[in-house]
Amino acid sequence: MKSRIIKILLIILAVLVGGYFLNKFILATPGYVLISLGKTTVEVNFWFAVVMLIAFLIAYKYLKKAALFMVRVFKRVLGIKSQQKLMRQTSQGVIEYLVGNYEISRKLLLRSANRSPMPEINLMVAAYAMQKLGNSEKALEILDESQQYNTGVLAIRLAKSEILEEQGRHSEAIELLESDDELTGNVLIQERLCSLYAEAGQWQNVKQILPKIKKQLTESKWHQLQVHLTEFELDNLVEQYRNETPAKIAEKLQIKWLELPTSLQTHQPLLIHYVKLLQRQKALKLSEDAVKKSIEARWNAELVVVYGLLESEKPDKQLKTAESWLGDHSDDAGLYLSLGRICLRNHLWGQAEDYFKQSIHLGALKEAAAELARLYESMGKSKESLEVLKQSYLSCEPPLPQLPMPGVKH
Repeated sequence: MKSRIIKILLIILAVLVGGYFLNKFILATPGYVLISLGKTTVEVNFWFAVVMLIAFLIAYKYLKKAALFMVRVFKRVLGIKSQQKLMRQTSQGVIEYLVGNYEISRKLLLRSANRSPMPEINLMVAAYAMQKLGNSEKALEILDESQQYNTGVLAIRLAKSEILEEQGRHSEAIELLESDDELTGNVLIQERLCSLYAEAGQWQNVKQILPKIKKQLTESKWHQLQVHLTEFELDNLVEQYRNETPAKIAEKLQIKWLELPTSLQTHQPLLIHYVKLLQRQKALKLSEDAVKKSIEARWNAELVVVYGLLESEKPDKQLKTAESWLGDHSDDAGLYLSLGRICLRNHLWGQAEDYFKQSIHLGALKEAAAELARLYESMGKSKESLEVLKQSYLSCEPPLPQLPMPGVKH
């Protein structure tokens, strides 16, 4: 602290001494500066002019810095406003796309794309807008243009694959997503590929990729893919053993079916697919038992109709099984339709007629009426057959419209 005070005192002393000698020097060397401009002359003390010059140079230095600072501020403000304007155009373009104004969206986004801080966003949404306007090729060109920015490669490929898929060009979409090894491990790419494989019927590829994306799929989507994949595997099993006997193929189908989880065994379309494959192999008992087991576990009107369509080794026993269901389901039109068909297999014409009539009475007009009309025609009852068909179209829901008919006055 003491040394610091001494330094300050020495500086003050130096300034005073320097000032004294400088003053002596200035007084000893007087002079002036004469400035002449046209007829006007100005005489200024030399030392005053020196001081003013020094002051001017100092002021110029700081004024220049201040001016440069203001220029930078104005540029920044103007740049921010310009960026804000571009962002507003991009936002407005996206909004127009979302509300369905695709032409306006396309124009806004393409107009500001080159100067936008996120040009790939502009181009991607513009490409979707172009796709909605029906110009898929132009949409793909816009996406190709967006690749120059080397950002959003994943999003661009996904967008291109969607457009190619909408055009039905599944193989090109698959090839696009498979072409980059670094991206194929991405979960979004794998999910997209799984969907494309499924649509293209490449179920072997679906089988390989499905376990990897299970966590990303909804339960319903996962179940849907599992159903289609199981159908493929059942069909593939038949093809794989096509040189074996029908009994051997049916055995392999049954083994595969029993390995499936309950959620798939109880899926109606899949069960019907399995039963049809068994019927083709003449595994009549296996197919009948599969449908009967499902119906008795949980009543299903559509499966009851399928049961009536099954060819059976013992149609009389099949009839007794179906009749046993009447106690709890006497109001099921489909059950009576199936009973009528099973009666036909047992050559019980009169009983089949009664069941078909009951089915029609309960509302199953279309198939039951057709079956009854065909039965009457085969029995030589053409008049009754025509009457059934007439009642069928008269009872249509909604009713047929009033239209001109030949031989009918209006």
